[in-house]
Amino acid sequence: MPPGTFVGVDPAAEVATLRADTSGAEPASSEAFDVVVLGGGLAGLCAAHRLAKRGVKRVVLLEAADAIGGNARSGGDCPLGAGYVPVPSRRSKLHEFAQLLKELGVTRRDVCRAPVERLYLRAEERWQRAMPANFDVAPFGTSADRAEQRRFRGKIEAFATRRGRDGRFAFVLPVAACSRDPTICELDKESAADWLAAHGFRTAALRWYVDYCLRDDYGTAARDCSAWVMLHYFCARGRETLYTWPDGLGHVAEALAARLAKAGVDVRTRAPALRCVARAGGVAVTYAAGGGAPVLREVTAAHAVCALPRYAAAALLDSPEAAGPPLAYAPWVVSNLRVAAPPAGTAWDNVAYDAAAANGAPAADGDLSRASLGFVVSTHQRRFRGNCLDALRRPRPAVLTLYAAFADGDPDAQRAALAARSREDLAAAAVAEVARSHPGAPSAVRAVDVRVLPRAMAKPAPGFLERVFGATAAPRSALGGALVFAHTDMSLPLVEEAHFWGATAADAVCRARGDAGAVFRLNTPARALVQTDAQEELALATPTL
Repeated sequence: MPPGTFVGVDPAAEVATLRADTSGAEPASSEAFDVVVLGGGLAGLCAAHRLAKRGVKRVVLLEAADAIGGNARSGGDCPLGAGYVPVPSRRSKLHEFAQLLKELGVTRRDVCRAPVERLYLRAEERWQRAMPANFDVAPFGTSADRAEQRRFRGKIEAFATRRGRDGRFAFVLPVAACSRDPTICELDKESAADWLAAHGFRTAALRWYVDYCLRDDYGTAARDCSAWVMLHYFCARGRETLYTWPDGLGHVAEALAARLAKAGVDVRTRAPALRCVARAGGVAVTYAAGGGAPVLREVTAAHAVCALPRYAAAALLDSPEAAGPPLAYAPWVVSNLRVAAPPAGTAWDNVAYDAAAANGAPAADGDLSRASLGFVVSTHQRRFRGNCLDALRRPRPAVLTLYAAFADGDPDAQRAALAARSREDLAAAAVAEVARSHPGAPSAVRAVDVRVLPRAMAKPAPGFLERVFGATAAPRSALGGALVFAHTDMSLPLVEEAHFWGATAADAVCRARGDAGAVFRLNTPARALVQTDAQEELALATPTL
């Protein structure tokens, strides 16, 4: 098996061990800041960026891993997590997010170049353009399949423009801006699979497609996912015109980190927070510094932003329930295959239609082949230097990034099965999966880098809205309001939600500090990097794999 790197440590287990080993020990030093941000994923980075923009000077960010980014971590020339962000649509309430992208230097040059996607039909052993807007062009499936796809598209178009009795759109981003109309929220009481069946959507092709989309974004199978969440997926973003980079969303994370460094924010990696307690005038956070032989240190601050997933936030507090009810998390594996040249005919996104998955066939725990979501050619967006024609004539090394979401069965069993597998085992499975549609690919593989994310994202099961809007919704703060939560666990695991919660938490801190200035608004007018109405109209009719 070719060489490669492996990022496979379960951060929750690692921090729990550190916490147990240092129980009762006193910090070796203490430092004072105005605000401490816990977690260097996108929500934490956005919170720190917002604080710096609003003039908060003494900010420290603590990240447990050896690099920032979390689920958007960069592998340098490839992604170790999420790979893209959709261009914000005009109908969404994402104007501030669009402005942030512009500030970070994102332009139309970063839109994913054609060909964007294609679909491999395993039974026919051929590739085709995937799920077109007009299902009569490059048809997917039988005539019955296409008729059902058109009917499904009609349902989505109706829901996408629907408003609740409160005047809000039924489905929009961020989730906080969605209608709370009970007749719409009732959709959250059933699963996506049950909703499809109740509305007569039974063809294998469409059910596979919907199931694939939910696994891809939420690590959740259609039978386990809220119907409201499924409809939100297809309606809220509209047409997914994509921004992407060779290192995926790591590009955005690194750009944010550069902004933080310029603003003087103290970003500390290999600094897992172990405890967070109330202290006179604010909070005190104990963390482990120093990597291999950690030394306990303490930071105090008037306010803290906890941008950690709920399971990690709960472990920090003396009262874990203060972080909210526990959630189920889906494990993921990201494998980067470094090849001498990309397989012929590849698009950016390359997905296989799996009849077994369409028929709901069970999969073994840790089965990467069944969990596979296909691969993207991460180097697809690589910009040529010099003579472009010469570069196109000569095969160039490429990176194929294979994503796998272990959405079936018990998440704990899936995590245990993955923990028992070595890098070599997972790398071999990744190469074998690519070889199923490209038999010659293994001979071109030079290295395979693997990252296991044991708890990549919270699974949005039926009842999802109850934990977002209802009586069991997670609290927005703890420790007397000194600790404010900011994580996508509070809604959906999307980059837009990470920005919303990070910015919202930062604004809450600034209000508590008495700082004047703009606050996050859901409907601030802006024109930066927002799709036009015509693009959005096209988007509505063109769901993307």
